[in-house]
Amino acid sequence: MHSWYFPDGKAWRDRFGHHDDSDEVSANEELLTSIYNGCELCSLLRRALDEAEPVGSVVKREKAGIPILRHGWSRPAKPKHKRHPEDTGIILAVREEGELEVTDATRVGQLLWRTPEMGLGYAKKAIIFEAADSPGAYKLCQKWLEICQSSHPQCKIKRSKDGLAPKRLIQVDNEDHGTFNIRLVLSAALLPTDEKYVALSHCWGGGTGFVKTTKSNVDQRYISIDWVELSKTFKDSIKTVHALGSKYLWIDSLCIVQDDADEIVQECAKMEMIYSCADFTICAADAANGLDGLFMTRDRTYAEGISIRAKNIWTVPRGGSLMEGVLGRFDGNPANAEVFIYPKPKFFARALQGPLSTRGWTLQERELSPRILHFTRDRILWECRTCIASEDEPEMALKTEVAKAMSAELSPERVLDSQNLVMQSRKQGMSSVKSAWSILVEMYSRRQLSVATDKLVAIAGIARSIAAKRDPNDKYLAGLWRDGLLTGLCWYPEKSRNTIGITGESRVWPPTILDNRIPSWSWASYNGSVKHYGDDWFGGYWKLDVDNEGKETYVKVPETIKVVEAEVTLSTKDAYGAISQARIKLDGFGAFVQISEDMCSQTPRLLSSSSRKCYGIHIAQTTESSPRWVEDTVPGDSSWWTNNAVPRGRALVSNDAFQRSSATENALVYFDTDPDKLVEQKFVLFQLGTGKPPHGGKPDRICGLVLLEIQAQPKKYRRVGMFDVYRNDVYWGNAKRKMTVLIV
Repeated sequence: MHSWYFPDGKAWRDRFGHHDDSDEVSANEELLTSIYNGCELCSLLRRALDEAEPVGSVVKREKAGIPILRHGWSRPAKPKHKRHPEDTGIILAVREEGELEVTDATRVGQLLWRTPEMGLGYAKKAIIFEAADSPGAYKLCQKWLEICQSSHPQCKIKRSKDGLAPKRLIQVDNEDHGTFNIRLVLSAALLPTDEKYVALSHCWGGGTGFVKTTKSNVDQRYISIDWVELSKTFKDSIKTVHALGSKYLWIDSLCIVQDDADEIVQECAKMEMIYSCADFTICAADAANGLDGLFMTRDRTYAEGISIRAKNIWTVPRGGSLMEGVLGRFDGNPANAEVFIYPKPKFFARALQGPLSTRGWTLQERELSPRILHFTRDRILWECRTCIASEDEPEMALKTEVAKAMSAELSPERVLDSQNLVMQSRKQGMSSVKSAWSILVEMYSRRQLSVATDKLVAIAGIARSIAAKRDPNDKYLAGLWRDGLLTGLCWYPEKSRNTIGITGESRVWPPTILDNRIPSWSWASYNGSVKHYGDDWFGGYWKLDVDNEGKETYVKVPETIKVVEAEVTLSTKDAYGAISQARIKLDGFGAFVQISEDMCSQTPRLLSSSSRKCYGIHIAQTTESSPRWVEDTVPGDSSWWTNNAVPRGRALVSNDAFQRSSATENALVYFDTDPDKLVEQKFVLFQLGTGKPPHGGKPDRICGLVLLEIQAQPKKYRRVGMFDVYRNDVYWGNAKRKMTVLIV
């Protein structure tokens, strides 16, 4: 591995004797071999890479082509100009301030270093307790709780007007030789009615041994719950509750009767109050199931770091080199130094990369909880609305201050920490305004659910919390809001999924929605991650016009789309829960098109930003009052259009989304799920607004929905994708017509 010499001179230019990419073996494979052979340094570097910041943020390239990596989602590219031909593989960047970054060109891990003998580097040593359930760890947690309760008005627990929110709680009585006497109690019977309780956020995991309360055992659980049958996560949570002076604990699988459908609906409708009213929430961040627990065996080498003796191998003086001041001038000089390398406190990078953060239900559990104790594999983390802290950074730090040095994706600030419904979203060095709800939906869509029909139910608590900040007359519509419905329709899949073929009875396109009660126009109908793009599409656009005096001037042209009808039929009494059906009726402009793979002169290429197929279409002008589609294949080269008359109607061709030099394409169509080979079908391109399309480019495109008429249901359409066309395209202006569409 090698360390880059930074352009500002603040780095070591050292060379290590292993971990270069080669034809025979990769650097990561060699790193694993070295770990197997007992190298503690390599083990530390590997752990840093495993916990590395996600790919995707700002990278600055200096003249030498060296990536300067910053906090955030980094994508370190290999430099174009290498100082040495062997500078490949795992690279170290050692900063004067005591930071050490390790990258394998796909991930960026962060460590700290110091030299105790010379007082250089990051002087603060990481302090991690021997175990998460040690007296010192519990004492620190108690300190955090007391500080938050006494001095953080933003974290004040709100109380339900109807007493305690959960129907049942687990009462934790005295410990007896390592076990506890526990039982279920009805919350309504507790006095005082504002009794404090703790909530648990955990992964259920698979397996037949998972403990649940059912109709057959609920009565027995009011008497006692067998300690032996509890999972490790439940036992550890009960121990923590008792150690921190609390008496009551809420665990979903034990406090809700799991085979009582009516009770599940009632208690799910109270999730917003259950977590927001809890004194604090315990998050089993790294537990994939109940067997893992809160208290995991800690890697002391990683937690405390390692000490190595370092020596300068350069044989000539190098002016301004940090290494010369630490290790001596050159090889042969007896001066050398002990270098201590240890983890950099990551705050929530580790907590938010664990199994718990991959589950759909747990997003609202974190967002709604005023105070949280995150139990990770190596440390306990504190989080409240105001501050964060950890075992190795025990002093509470304001979230607003910590967030300034991090990308939005890694910021410890939760969306619901703010009272604002509109937030700044930063990515790739750019800033955009998005609604808090859109950001939450995007985060939620990246997570997994075990039950497809939970898609709306598992985010209902957040929806209810957001509703309290919106206009009371606003209406929640299958994951969207009536006030801002048009913007809510402008979602698009974030990444490509496997293509869906059209051959065979089980391979139909478009694919069947997993929960057919959810309308196709809702983001919840798509089984995958989505992003919202329409926040700036509906403000109208500027158009060059001539005023009454004959002078050219720009005038603001409003968008012409109108919501005629928006209706949702609920499955239960919960306005934010499951639905049975939904529909919207929109009045605006659109055009009918026919698209197929065979009608294209080229194979549809990929949208480079999302690896999705794109169908370029040319909308040619027609003199007919009722334009028709020309089904003849039109060659894709621009010379054909120069040497031949433009055909009547419109012809379809394929083209690259980002190569618009050819006159054969003036509109792009891209589907939510790529067809393997699209057979000829008739679609509606329905115009929404004007702005920057999902695949990027300038904000001068008319964007809208691609709709497909539902078989056996004439005049009813389902969403299957999106399209965009240049705003001032005369052919689109001639082709579109006024229409009203009903979308289900």
